[in-house]
Amino acid sequence: MRKLNRTEIENILLGCTILGTGGGGPLENGMALIDEALAAGKEFVLASFDEVSPDTYIGTPYGCGAISPLTEEDIKKYERLPLPEKSPYLIAMENVERVIGRPLDAVISTELGGENTACAFYTAAMTGRIIMDGDPAGRSVPCLQHSTYYLDGIPMCPMAVTNDFGESAVFTHVADDTRGEDLVRALAAVSRNEIMVVDHVNTAAVLEKSVILGAISDAEKLGVAYREALAKGEDCVEAILRTRKGRRVFDGSVVAAEYETVDGYTYGPMQVKAAETIGSVMGKELGATLLFLCIFRSVWYTAAKKIHREGSAMRAEERRQAILNTLNSAGHPVSASALARQFSVSRQIVVGDVALLRAAGANISATPRGYVVLRESGGLIRQVACQHDAAGMEAELNAMVDHGCTVLDVIVDHPIYGQLTGPLQLASRYDVSQFIARCARAEARPLSDLTGGIHLHTLSCPDEAAFQRVEDALRDMSVLLE
Repeated sequence: MRKLNRTEIENILLGCTILGTGGGGPLENGMALIDEALAAGKEFVLASFDEVSPDTYIGTPYGCGAISPLTEEDIKKYERLPLPEKSPYLIAMENVERVIGRPLDAVISTELGGENTACAFYTAAMTGRIIMDGDPAGRSVPCLQHSTYYLDGIPMCPMAVTNDFGESAVFTHVADDTRGEDLVRALAAVSRNEIMVVDHVNTAAVLEKSVILGAISDAEKLGVAYREALAKGEDCVEAILRTRKGRRVFDGSVVAAEYETVDGYTYGPMQVKAAETIGSVMGKELGATLLFLCIFRSVWYTAAKKIHREGSAMRAEERRQAILNTLNSAGHPVSASALARQFSVSRQIVVGDVALLRAAGANISATPRGYVVLRESGGLIRQVACQHDAAGMEAELNAMVDHGCTVLDVIVDHPIYGQLTGPLQLASRYDVSQFIARCARAEARPLSDLTGGIHLHTLSCPDEAAFQRVEDALRDMSVLLE
């Protein structure tokens, strides 16, 4: 987990603004929310999915509405309505927690954008929750159903909505996310074109399989690239393209834009003038003014569904080989979540890929810190029998690594299942501390609990003297079984 400072948050939101491609709300509004939370002494803590337990409860807070300004008639209509003392985001959060009967542990953004990503950050900071490093869209989107949640059939409800005036409702059921979009948009249309939402409440185990893992960290890289290029007087666009391995296809300027709000959406034509002639399409030079209609409802969904459902299957064998290459060259454990981020797939797909690689003969072991390819050890392989309770586990492991040995695994003899082995691959006190921390976060009990504390450890030792030092240390601790 990482505590974020203001500069890091601004870099993240800059990247989200770039990836938002014009949507997701203004960056200045997002930073205003961040500054409000910082002024109140709140902290922003970012965590990856492999840093939280599978039963972590996560909600998705965001704002929904149109960007076009209110008419004079609308302004007068809303003047009489009082504003609540508490933020609508926090009211919506409390309402959804009341329905599920427990507090949320964390939040995740619904889309990437300068303001809407900040909404999730703000809600997390003001309530002391964790911010998850992921996102179900990967950019800004015009409709609520444009998400990996919808593609994977993750329920939208319970869904809490609150407008600027504190007026609230909780939906316990909607037919699907498309219907949810219609309902939320209708409420936004009579609520100053904006309404705050918390939905898709579920566990980390469920959401991790659906969202784009590491989306926030990736956005931060874009923000850093942009700011560094700006400070050096370099081309910011080229810096961004290098970060994302993108390609420059068009330079131009917005020369005219018109928009209006219709049924809660912003519609309108936008004219973009090319900086220079960049070639031709179907016989027409692309140096003239281009016209776009600024509302997209089904294009993103159709494209995303094709990529989400078909893309990974088309490259499955190539991806598995790349995973094996990564593990072979890493020299240290690599988590499933890290592999998922690297190859832009879900963690569950990585787990399946590794299972298939093992079935094909790859010597991959799953350790508490991630996957490793097991190689022939250059040291002596020895086993030592110990007995202690859970409280003695850290001291026992430290005694082994302190004398130069690597703890390869733990083995217990179960009365029903026979020998059970848990790969460890612990070579230093740092490795041990990370293992103990993961056990604490997951509230996991050691395998030796099944056998009254009796267990074996397989060690890789540099020489016989090192193994003897380990035995002596364990004997002094009264945990060596003799």
